[in-house]
Amino acid sequence: LGPLRYLVKPYGWAVPHRHWISHAPLVGTAGRLAYIFLPLLILAQLPVMMGALPFNPVWALLRTPQFWWGALGLALADTLHFAMDMAVTGAKRFVGQLLRGENYERRTEYELPSRD
Repeated sequence: LGPLRYLVKPYGWAVPHRHWISHAPLVGTAGRLAYIFLPLLILAQLPVMMGALPFNPVWALLRTPQFWWGALGLALADTLHFAMDMAVTGAKRFVGQLLRGENYERRTEYELPSRD
């Protein structure tokens, strides 16, 4: 990532890899967009407050249909990514249990080990 790693690193600290917040289709997309655009919105407001610009260009961008179509595309991609993660993880777990000879229907996550 080069110098961009300094921009991405705080997001990685705040949201761990594969955390439900980063993988939830709408929540994850909105969080990443806010992480990118909120600082830009604040920085672009400074010239407006000093009178150098008549309006905030980032705010103008956020109000365009193109931005929202792009956000929808990102949300759809996140949804597909989430669905594929769930499908692949479930399939791997199911195949692993079959190979180990475990009964998939009877096994529960909260089953306590026997104390023989």
